[in-house]
Amino acid sequence: MVLLWVRLNAAQAELEAVMKNLKEKQQTLASVEQKIAALQKSYDDSVTEKERLEKNMALTQARLKRAGRLTTALADEKTRWEETVAVSQTHSSDILLITNCNVSDLLSPPDNVGERIVFSGSPSATLVCSFVRSFEQILLPGYLMNGLSNLDETYRE
Repeated sequence: MVLLWVRLNAAQAELEAVMKNLKEKQQTLASVEQKIAALQKSYDDSVTEKERLEKNMALTQARLKRAGRLTTALADEKTRWEETVAVSQTHSSDILLITNCNVSDLLSPPDNVGERIVFSGSPSATLVCSFVRSFEQILLPGYLMNGLSNLDETYRE
């Protein structure tokens, strides 16, 4: 019986050593699993950040492309405006800008009134342009031939 007792104590000691070793290995395994989970989270975060940066890069490239087109268009527009200003400056003596115009302003220089007026494209400018055309076609010949009294009669009709 003593022999059984000695064997039992040896088996229990061996069991305790194995259990202690098992517990250490389980702790090591838990530590490794935590490191793996941390690495997996870091990897997932990195992949998410990479995808975000790729989308941002694509958006930035699209913006750069649009900005390049806009810059080119603005450069072309600048050239067009410079040419327009140059032409306007060479013909500035022939330009009459209409601001607060009345009929007497239009009647005072009766020669080539329509050729000397630059219109901005506003509705009132369109109306004045239409008036000038009518004036040149209908009223101006009567005014030049018969004077202002005939113009008044023609205008009343």
